[in-house]
Amino acid sequence: MTESALSHSHPLDTMLAVSDVIRNDRLAQLYTCVLEHDSPTVEELAEGIESSTTTVYEDVKHLVYIGLL
Repeated sequence: MTESALSHSHPLDTMLAVSDVIRNDRLAQLYTCVLEHDSPTVEELAEGIESSTTTVYEDVKHLVYIGLL
């Protein structure tokens, strides 16, 4: 996994990003699934968290935006 933007962000931004994931079960499951697999496809992630590929695309986009991926 490549170095995330979190390593270069303010500690408060890091805390807010992690808080965002902790409060959302689906984001937490998705993030865990990404960490468990080397380079999962959207289809693998959708199957792993039992969600649609559209939702996974949106959630991955959000995780990238907040700097976790």
